Amino acid sequence: MNRRLTLIGICVVAPFIGPAACRVERVEARESRTAAKVIVRPVSISTTDGTTAVSVPRVALHQNEKGGPQVFVYSPAERRVHARGVVLGTSRSGDVDIASGLGAGEMIVVGSREPLADGAVVQRINEPIVVTAAN
Repeated sequence: MNRRLTLIGICVVAPFIGPAACRVERVEARESRTAAKVIVRPVSISTTDGTTAVSVPRVALHQNEKGGPQVFVYSPAERRVHARGVVLGTSRSGDVDIASGLGAGEMIVVGSREPLADGAVVQRINEPIVVTAAN
């Protein structure tokens, strides 16, 4: 999350002097927060060799402060992301199976221009594609 400190001055102008003699009476500091723009995608289920696995694209994986793997799970109700540690499984062609830590249908961040942090407010810039099985 980017934080900017904006100083807002309130200027008092005497009508007979004009704006050139403006003096600042009060200065307020306001913190403005801009939400990181993210691309999210539902966690997918892959089936290989008769086993079912939850898989994510490699770009969704990050390192936590201890060097372990984590993903950012998007909460639509809160419009926030939460860091979650995961246990990696098999890696194949751009995707990685997740042995534990994620469930099917959860939304994960697969793209962001800004670094993310746990609990960061974000703005989703895509409508995720939800794939359902054909009958």
